[in-house]
Amino acid sequence: RDHVPLDYEFLPKVLKFREAEQQHFATCIKPLLAGRNGRNLFVCGAPGIGKTAACRWVLRDLEEETSEVVPIYINCWKNNSSFKILTEICNLLGVRFIVNKKTPELFEEVKKVLNKKAAALVLDEVDKLEDFDLIYMFLEDIYRKSLFLITNYKETMEKVDERIMSRFNPEFLEFKPYNAAETKGILAERMKFAFV
Repeated sequence: RDHVPLDYEFLPKVLKFREAEQQHFATCIKPLLAGRNGRNLFVCGAPGIGKTAACRWVLRDLEEETSEVVPIYINCWKNNSSFKILTEICNLLGVRFIVNKKTPELFEEVKKVLNKKAAALVLDEVDKLEDFDLIYMFLEDIYRKSLFLITNYKETMEKVDERIMSRFNPEFLEFKPYNAAETKGILAERMKFAFV
């Protein structure tokens, strides 16, 4: 009937067995909708257990609900430096004429756009970052934001400078692996979507 639900990237409307985690993401973003600063989140758990999917689902929902909060998702495996991340954010925000600009100039462009609204910033695979300076810049210079750092490794936080951690002050969310019954439930749902 439909091959899309069998794809690794498929995002169903409700992510089975991750409702509590999705709710946690949404709760952290909620203050942004009321004109306040959001809450920050450090997310960890083994690969392939729904961290990225749950977060992207909440960002997609946010995008449909309001234009006052800008959802930004960056995969740090692909964009592992401040320069690459800022270039990607400029592209997502539609900022033009960024060729030959250096990292601080790109950040100024991003700051101009994001400080007019609020931002839900997600850095996925954050353990692949070359340095964490950009996180400090986001925390210091973007007025209203929620910053989510997603990683497979809990130890990633130990690499982050204390000054950044004191400003980041995150809540922690650990994703537990799916058990056999949950995996079976997910596959059963995919089968209903995919096959006659």
